Amino acid sequence: MIVEPELASRAAARATAEDISILRSKVAGMEANINDRGRQVELGIAFHDEIFRTAGNRVCRQMFSVIHRGILTSISRLFQRARLEEVVAQHKAIYTAISRREPEEARQRMTDHLRRARSLFLAVS
Repeated sequence: MIVEPELASRAAARATAEDISILRSKVAGMEANINDRGRQVELGIAFHDEIFRTAGNRVCRQMFSVIHRGILTSISRLFQRARLEEVVAQHKAIYTAISRREPEEARQRMTDHLRRARSLFLAVS
């Protein structure tokens, strides 16, 4: 809740055209695989990893890579309960803010996404 929104903000400030294209492809993959929960997990993690890479913070990227691997089972359980259309829409909103190079909007969209994920996690636990 503290680090990821800041990384989204930094990604919006630093994103190149290539970075935006890669993020767009992750969102397009999510949209194309809307009913495949396993693929959604993979693409969601890849989307977040791409934001971390774009933000330019190698330490955070490595840290979250380890965290995501460690909680993959929990992430998969969340995706089993989540409305995939909403999850994709949240990722698309983050992407849109980054592509428009709006750091504050990217920070807010990531915060909203993480709050929803936390609420779902608490409901599942």
